[in-house]
Amino acid sequence: MHMKIFLGVAIAATILALGALTFGTMGKQPVASPAANADLTLQEEPPIETQSLRAYFNIYTHSVKRNFTASMYHNLSPNAFIEAADPSMVTVRSADTTWGEFFNTLPLALTSTCLTTGEQEVFCTQDNLRLRFFINGVEAPDLLSKPIQDGDRALITYGDKADDQIAAEIANITQ
Repeated sequence: MHMKIFLGVAIAATILALGALTFGTMGKQPVASPAANADLTLQEEPPIETQSLRAYFNIYTHSVKRNFTASMYHNLSPNAFIEAADPSMVTVRSADTTWGEFFNTLPLALTSTCLTTGEQEVFCTQDNLRLRFFINGVEAPDLLSKPIQDGDRALITYGDKADDQIAAEIANITQ
């Protein structure tokens, strides 16, 4: 009889001890000895993006400036976005965001040869009509892969345009 009670108490104590070990360590990080930590490489947390940079853009099709005042274009990404107050200004909060990544957040499609607007108008390079890209006044066919820099002025233009027309469009980018 005493043996049965002893076994019952021993089993109950073992179950309680295992439960305490299991549930008592949940959510806690194991503590390693200083010698064990000597072999670990410290990894720094990535910096929190606290500063915003601003860049500007315009898109022209056949010399008509495209309008981004509709709310469907505003505040679509936490990384890079435009606002109603100045829809030609891009606010960038994530370093190394490219122009292509920004344009991908908008309800339009843009490749190196075609622009499909939010109204589903399509403008593709063909014959003498060309889709061209400029950054800070310099033609940049690879604009979509370039990181947005503070103060950048980007132009995307479509049509058969003379250099003076393009220069006027570049000059018209708000800053």
